[in-house]
Amino acid sequence: MKIIIHKLIIKTLSHGFFISLGVILMVSCTKVIDLNLPVPEDMIVVEGRIENGQAPFVMLTRNQPYFGGLDLNNYEQYFISGATVTVWTDSDTVVLDSLNFPLNDSISIPVYTTFSNFKGELNTTYYLKVEAEGKVLTSHTTIPQLNPLDSIWVVPHPIPDQYDSLVSLYARYDDPDTPGNYVRYFTKRNSEDFKPGRNSALNDKFINSLIFDFRLERGQYRSDEFDIETYGFFWKGDTVTVKWSAIDFSHYKFWITLEDEMNTSGPVSSNIVVDGNIEGGLGIWGGYAAAFQTIIIPE
Repeated sequence: MKIIIHKLIIKTLSHGFFISLGVILMVSCTKVIDLNLPVPEDMIVVEGRIENGQAPFVMLTRNQPYFGGLDLNNYEQYFISGATVTVWTDSDTVVLDSLNFPLNDSISIPVYTTFSNFKGELNTTYYLKVEAEGKVLTSHTTIPQLNPLDSIWVVPHPIPDQYDSLVSLYARYDDPDTPGNYVRYFTKRNSEDFKPGRNSALNDKFINSLIFDFRLERGQYRSDEFDIETYGFFWKGDTVTVKWSAIDFSHYKFWITLEDEMNTSGPVSSNIVVDGNIEGGLGIWGGYAAAFQTIIIPE
Protein backbone atom coordinates (compact mmCIF):
# COMPACT_ATOMS: atom_id res chain seq x y z
CA MET A 1 0.00 0.00 0.00
CA LYS A 2 1.60 3.26 -1.13
CA ILE A 3 1.64 5.98 1.50
CA ILE A 4 1.46 9.61 0.44
CA ILE A 5 2.19 12.28 3.02
CA HIS A 6 0.05 15.39 2.95
CA LYS A 7 -0.41 18.19 5.45
CA LEU A 8 -3.92 18.88 6.62
CA ILE A 9 -4.08 22.17 8.42
CA ILE A 10 -6.45 22.14 11.36
CA LYS A 11 -6.98 25.77 12.22
CA THR A 12 -8.16 27.69 15.23
CA LEU A 13 -10.23 30.69 14.26
CA SER A 14 -9.91 33.66 16.60
CA HIS A 15 -11.43 36.82 15.14
CA GLY A 16 -9.57 36.36 11.89
CA PHE A 17 -6.38 34.86 13.37
CA PHE A 18 -5.44 31.38 12.17
CA ILE A 19 -3.09 29.07 14.07
CA SER A 20 -1.88 25.85 12.37
CA LEU A 21 -2.26 22.86 14.66
CA GLY A 22 -1.89 19.47 13.02
CA VAL A 23 -0.48 17.05 10.42
CA ILE A 24 -1.99 13.70 9.34
CA LEU A 25 -1.22 10.90 6.87
CA MET A 26 -3.47 10.09 3.93
CA VAL A 27 -3.20 6.74 2.11
CA SER A 28 -3.92 5.87 -1.52
CA CYS A 29 -6.28 3.01 -0.64
CA THR A 30 -9.75 3.56 0.78
CA LYS A 31 -9.62 3.75 4.53
CA VAL A 32 -11.69 5.46 7.19
CA ILE A 33 -9.59 7.62 9.48
CA ASP A 34 -11.07 8.69 12.79
CA LEU A 35 -9.58 11.94 14.03
CA ASN A 36 -9.73 12.79 17.68
CA LEU A 37 -9.07 16.49 17.34
CA PRO A 38 -7.71 18.06 20.52
CA VAL A 39 -9.86 20.66 22.21
CA PRO A 40 -7.90 23.91 21.94
CA GLU A 41 -6.80 25.58 25.14
CA ASP A 42 -9.02 28.53 26.04
CA MET A 43 -7.02 31.63 25.19
CA ILE A 44 -7.65 35.34 24.89
CA VAL A 45 -6.96 36.94 21.53
CA VAL A 46 -5.71 40.52 21.38
CA GLU A 47 -6.16 42.79 18.38
CA GLY A 48 -4.49 46.03 19.41
CA ARG A 49 -2.80 48.97 17.75
CA ILE A 50 -1.40 52.41 18.43
CA GLU A 51 -0.60 54.95 15.73
CA ASN A 52 1.19 58.28 15.76
CA GLY A 53 -1.30 60.97 16.74
CA GLN A 54 -3.99 58.43 17.65
CA ALA A 55 -5.22 56.82 20.87
CA PRO A 56 -4.52 53.14 21.55
CA PHE A 57 -7.26 50.73 20.47
CA VAL A 58 -7.69 47.17 21.76
CA MET A 59 -10.29 44.47 21.11
CA LEU A 60 -10.39 41.20 23.02
CA THR A 61 -11.97 37.95 21.85
CA ARG A 62 -11.95 34.26 22.77
CA ASN A 63 -10.41 31.64 20.51
CA GLN A 64 -12.77 29.10 18.95
CA PRO A 65 -12.19 25.71 17.26
CA TYR A 66 -12.10 26.18 13.49
CA PHE A 67 -14.53 23.30 12.90
CA GLY A 68 -16.74 24.22 15.86
CA GLY A 69 -18.84 26.73 13.94
CA LEU A 70 -19.70 30.33 14.79
CA ASP A 71 -23.03 31.27 16.33
CA LEU A 72 -23.75 34.70 14.86
CA ASN A 73 -27.01 34.84 16.81
CA ASN A 74 -24.97 34.96 20.00
CA TYR A 75 -21.93 36.93 18.85
CA GLU A 76 -21.45 38.46 22.32
CA GLN A 77 -19.94 35.20 23.59
CA TYR A 78 -16.84 35.75 21.46
CA PHE A 79 -15.98 39.23 22.81
CA ILE A 80 -14.54 40.05 26.22
CA SER A 81 -15.76 43.00 28.24
CA GLY A 82 -14.86 44.05 31.77
CA ALA A 83 -11.11 43.66 31.28
CA THR A 84 -8.50 46.02 32.68
CA VAL A 85 -6.27 47.17 29.81
CA THR A 86 -3.22 49.30 30.63
CA VAL A 87 -0.86 50.97 28.15
CA TRP A 88 2.29 52.79 29.20
CA THR A 89 5.61 54.26 28.10
CA ASP A 90 8.69 55.17 30.11
CA SER A 91 7.00 58.45 31.03
CA ASP A 92 3.21 58.01 30.92
CA THR A 93 0.48 55.47 31.73
CA VAL A 94 -3.20 55.15 30.81
CA VAL A 95 -5.91 52.63 31.74
CA LEU A 96 -8.17 52.28 28.72
CA ASP A 97 -11.92 52.81 28.92
CA SER A 98 -14.32 50.06 27.85
CA LEU A 99 -16.78 51.24 25.19
CA ASN A 100 -19.51 49.66 23.09
CA PHE A 101 -18.57 50.26 19.47
CA PRO A 102 -21.55 50.09 17.06
CA LEU A 103 -21.06 47.94 13.97
CA ASN A 104 -24.57 48.70 12.74
CA ASP A 105 -28.00 49.67 14.12
CA SER A 106 -28.40 46.40 16.03
CA ILE A 107 -24.89 45.14 16.85
CA SER A 108 -22.18 46.68 19.01
CA ILE A 109 -18.99 45.16 20.38
CA PRO A 110 -16.82 46.02 23.40
CA VAL A 111 -13.55 47.82 22.62
CA TYR A 112 -10.92 49.54 24.76
CA THR A 113 -9.54 53.02 24.06
CA THR A 114 -9.14 56.41 25.73
CA PHE A 115 -10.31 59.98 25.23
CA SER A 116 -7.37 61.37 27.18
CA ASN A 117 -4.33 63.09 25.68
CA PHE A 118 -2.44 59.77 25.54
CA LYS A 119 -1.54 59.56 21.84
CA GLY A 120 1.00 57.61 19.85
CA GLU A 121 4.37 59.26 19.20
CA LEU A 122 7.20 58.37 16.84
CA ASN A 123 10.26 56.50 18.13
CA THR A 124 8.43 55.39 21.27
CA THR A 125 7.91 51.94 22.81
CA TYR A 126 4.44 51.13 24.16
CA TYR A 127 3.81 48.40 26.72
CA LEU A 128 0.49 46.57 27.07
CA LYS A 129 -1.04 44.64 29.97
CA VAL A 130 -4.43 42.93 29.77
CA GLU A 131 -6.10 41.52 32.89
CA ALA A 132 -9.21 39.51 32.04
CA GLU A 133 -10.97 36.36 33.22
CA GLY A 134 -8.21 35.55 35.70
CA LYS A 135 -5.47 35.83 33.07
CA VAL A 136 -2.69 38.35 32.51
CA LEU A 137 -1.40 39.06 28.99
CA THR A 138 1.53 41.34 28.17
CA SER A 139 3.24 42.72 25.09
CA HIS A 140 5.18 45.68 23.74
CA THR A 141 5.55 47.41 20.40
CA THR A 142 7.36 50.39 18.94
CA ILE A 143 6.15 53.19 16.71
CA PRO A 144 9.32 53.57 14.62
CA GLN A 145 10.66 56.49 12.61
CA LEU A 146 8.35 57.70 9.85
CA ASN A 147 9.46 56.76 6.32
CA PRO A 148 6.83 58.18 3.93
CA LEU A 149 6.48 57.50 0.24
CA ASP A 150 8.19 59.98 -2.04
CA SER A 151 5.30 60.22 -4.53
CA ILE A 152 2.36 58.36 -6.08
CA TRP A 153 0.97 58.45 -9.63
CA VAL A 154 -1.20 56.40 -12.00
CA VAL A 155 -0.61 54.71 -15.35
CA PRO A 156 -3.16 53.26 -17.80
CA HIS A 157 -4.27 49.64 -17.57
CA PRO A 158 -1.88 47.29 -19.44
CA ILE A 159 -4.77 46.54 -21.86
CA PRO A 160 -6.23 50.05 -22.23
CA ASP A 161 -8.44 49.20 -25.22
CA GLN A 162 -10.31 46.61 -23.14
CA TYR A 163 -10.17 48.30 -19.72
CA ASP A 164 -10.10 52.01 -20.53
CA SER A 165 -11.71 52.97 -17.18
CA LEU A 166 -9.08 51.23 -15.01
CA VAL A 167 -5.64 52.46 -13.94
CA SER A 168 -2.72 51.17 -11.90
CA LEU A 169 -1.36 53.08 -8.91
CA TYR A 170 2.42 53.40 -8.65
CA ALA A 171 4.61 54.70 -5.85
CA ARG A 172 8.21 55.77 -5.34
CA TYR A 173 9.95 54.89 -2.08
CA ASP A 174 13.37 56.14 -0.97
CA ASP A 175 14.54 53.46 1.43
CA PRO A 176 16.77 54.52 4.35
CA ASP A 177 20.39 53.39 4.23
CA THR A 178 19.95 51.32 7.41
CA PRO A 179 18.66 47.75 6.81
CA GLY A 180 15.66 46.28 8.57
CA ASN A 181 12.83 48.63 7.60
CA TYR A 182 9.28 47.23 7.58
CA VAL A 183 6.01 48.73 6.41
CA ARG A 184 2.32 47.92 6.04
CA TYR A 185 0.15 49.77 3.54
CA PHE A 186 -3.55 50.49 3.08
CA THR A 187 -5.50 52.26 0.36
CA LYS A 188 -8.72 54.23 0.58
CA ARG A 189 -10.95 54.69 -2.46
CA ASN A 190 -13.34 57.66 -2.27
CA SER A 191 -15.41 57.33 0.94
CA GLU A 192 -14.55 53.68 1.59
CA ASP A 193 -12.51 52.48 4.57
CA PHE A 194 -8.74 52.11 4.48
CA LYS A 195 -8.23 48.53 3.30
CA PRO A 196 -4.97 46.54 3.43
CA GLY A 197 -3.40 45.08 0.33
CA ARG A 198 -3.64 41.32 -0.06
CA ASN A 199 0.08 41.26 0.73
CA SER A 200 0.21 44.41 2.82
CA ALA A 201 3.38 43.77 4.87
CA LEU A 202 6.64 44.63 3.10
CA ASN A 203 10.35 44.72 3.93
CA ASP A 204 13.47 46.28 2.40
CA LYS A 205 15.57 43.12 2.18
CA PHE A 206 16.24 43.56 -1.54
CA ILE A 207 15.94 47.35 -1.86
CA ASN A 208 17.91 48.62 1.12
CA SER A 209 19.07 52.25 0.52
CA LEU A 210 17.55 52.25 -3.00
CA ILE A 211 15.00 54.53 -4.64
CA PHE A 212 12.36 52.05 -5.74
CA ASP A 213 9.31 52.42 -8.04
CA PHE A 214 6.59 49.80 -7.70
CA ARG A 215 2.88 49.15 -8.20
CA LEU A 216 0.55 49.42 -5.21
CA GLU A 217 -2.49 47.16 -5.51
CA ARG A 218 -5.85 48.48 -4.36
CA GLY A 219 -6.58 47.22 -0.87
CA GLN A 220 -9.53 44.90 -0.42
CA TYR A 221 -11.16 43.07 2.48
CA ARG A 222 -11.15 39.32 2.00
CA SER A 223 -14.90 39.33 2.53
CA ASP A 224 -15.34 41.69 -0.46
CA GLU A 225 -16.47 40.22 -3.75
CA PHE A 226 -13.41 39.21 -5.78
CA ASP A 227 -13.35 40.24 -9.43
CA ILE A 228 -10.21 39.03 -11.19
CA GLU A 229 -10.61 41.65 -13.94
CA THR A 230 -10.62 44.65 -11.59
CA TYR A 231 -8.65 43.33 -8.61
CA GLY A 232 -5.85 45.68 -7.61
CA PHE A 233 -6.85 48.47 -10.01
CA PHE A 234 -8.53 51.84 -9.47
CA TRP A 235 -11.07 53.63 -11.60
CA LYS A 236 -10.74 56.93 -13.42
CA GLY A 237 -12.38 59.64 -11.30
CA ASP A 238 -11.43 57.98 -8.00
CA THR A 239 -9.91 59.90 -5.10
CA VAL A 240 -7.26 57.58 -3.68
CA THR A 241 -5.42 57.92 -0.37
CA VAL A 242 -2.47 55.70 0.54
CA LYS A 243 -1.66 55.02 4.18
CA TRP A 244 2.00 53.99 4.32
CA SER A 245 2.98 52.83 7.82
CA ALA A 246 6.38 51.94 9.22
CA ILE A 247 6.17 49.04 11.69
CA ASP A 248 8.65 47.13 13.85
CA PHE A 249 9.89 43.61 13.15
CA SER A 250 7.56 41.66 15.47
CA HIS A 251 4.57 43.54 14.03
CA TYR A 252 5.78 42.72 10.50
CA LYS A 253 6.22 39.02 11.40
CA PHE A 254 2.61 38.81 12.54
CA TRP A 255 1.14 40.24 9.33
CA ILE A 256 3.46 38.42 6.92
CA THR A 257 2.71 35.04 8.53
CA LEU A 258 -1.02 35.75 8.84
CA GLU A 259 -1.30 36.84 5.19
CA ASP A 260 0.76 33.84 4.04
CA GLU A 261 -1.60 31.59 6.00
CA MET A 262 -4.72 33.17 4.52
CA ASN A 263 -3.29 33.18 0.98
CA THR A 264 -2.46 29.45 1.12
CA SER A 265 -5.29 28.18 3.34
CA GLY A 266 -7.27 25.16 2.23
CA PRO A 267 -7.84 21.46 3.04
CA VAL A 268 -4.28 20.68 1.92
CA SER A 269 -1.77 23.48 2.38
CA SER A 270 1.54 24.41 3.89
CA ASN A 271 1.93 24.49 7.64
CA ILE A 272 2.24 28.17 8.60
CA VAL A 273 2.19 29.31 12.21
CA VAL A 274 0.98 32.88 12.76
CA ASP A 275 3.70 34.62 14.76
CA GLY A 276 2.01 36.94 17.27
CA ASN A 277 3.65 38.96 20.04
CA ILE A 278 1.26 38.42 22.96
CA GLU A 279 2.70 36.75 26.05
CA GLY A 280 0.03 34.56 27.65
CA GLY A 281 -2.37 34.75 24.70
CA LEU A 282 -2.76 35.12 20.95
CA GLY A 283 -2.80 38.05 18.55
CA ILE A 284 -0.97 41.30 18.04
CA TRP A 285 -0.18 44.59 19.74
CA GLY A 286 1.29 46.73 16.97
CA GLY A 287 2.53 50.27 16.46
CA TYR A 288 2.15 52.25 13.22
CA ALA A 289 4.13 55.28 12.05
CA ALA A 290 1.61 56.35 9.41
CA ALA A 291 1.94 58.87 6.59
CA PHE A 292 -0.75 59.68 4.01
CA GLN A 293 -0.74 60.71 0.35
CA THR A 294 -3.79 61.46 -1.81
CA ILE A 295 -4.25 61.59 -5.57
CA ILE A 296 -7.33 62.44 -7.63
CA ILE A 297 -7.36 60.30 -10.78
CA PRO A 298 -8.51 62.28 -13.81
CA GLU A 299 -11.64 61.11 -15.63
